[in-house]
Amino acid sequence: MGVPCIVNADADQGIFRLNSSQLQTVFDDACTSVLHMQHAPVNVQEWIPDMVWLNVVALSSMTALHDIPDSVFRNDGLWRQWYDAEAPETANVPDYEDRLSKFERMCVVKV
Repeated sequence: MGVPCIVNADADQGIFRLNSSQLQTVFDDACTSVLHMQHAPVNVQEWIPDMVWLNVVALSSMTALHDIPDSVFRNDGLWRQWYDAEAPETANVPDYEDRLSKFERMCVVKV
């Protein structure tokens, strides 16, 4: 059982609880992906910087986001529009808006 902690993502997002496993996913997977770039799926979207792509791949280790690299590939136009938005944190996340927790949504926005 993880040790609970409280993270304040943003004043209007509120406070939510994470267990140590969720928190570790965010920090460890991004670092691990960078170290294993040769094992990451190929970034076929020219508009996505390589570091952002590696972070997208790292997000796929989270259960709710397991298919996010495929989603970005399938819905390139929607994801690019969201990525290029002036305030993506206020826009609907393509394919995921209705099924993400506040924490998961914060992770997508941060990537």
